[in-house]
Amino acid sequence: MPANLSARALLWIGIGLVAASVLLQLARDLVYRVTDPNSLQSLATSWWFESFSVALVLLVPLGTWTVAASFVARLIERGTISRAHPATHITAAGVFWTGVVLTLAGLLVGASLDSWMSSLVAQGRPSIALDALNLVVSPLRNVIVPLGLALLPASVLMKKLEARVPADESARATAD
Repeated sequence: MPANLSARALLWIGIGLVAASVLLQLARDLVYRVTDPNSLQSLATSWWFESFSVALVLLVPLGTWTVAASFVARLIERGTISRAHPATHITAAGVFWTGVVLTLAGLLVGASLDSWMSSLVAQGRPSIALDALNLVVSPLRNVIVPLGLALLPASVLMKKLEARVPADESARATAD
């Protein structure tokens, strides 16, 4: 049986899964960097190093879909409860445009990341910028595109629910 979770719980579970995927990507990169170059081949074929890839394949989509589902669940809860918190109102259009911006930003960073890294490597010296690209930008790039893509269908569901909620409220008003 599926759990009965609130929209807030879904959001935090999704954020936790995405954060875990970023931390796993960071750990995999750090292990790869710290390992002796002579033993990299045996490391790359080990079962536990491959399990990082399997975990990333599962955690990123599941986390981003859970975050997107939390927005839909929040709209459902808001429609069935009361509009007590209008300041926290998230619209379908806002979710849609956030998804578009995240997807485009992720694609832009993904297309530019290799050229940024190669230009920094060509300088021939270690730099903080190269480490930042490897340890921060690269894992985040792998998260923002799936999150942006997950928000797009969530916005469509939210729009359908937003269109339905006023009709339900007017029906309740005529019944009273």
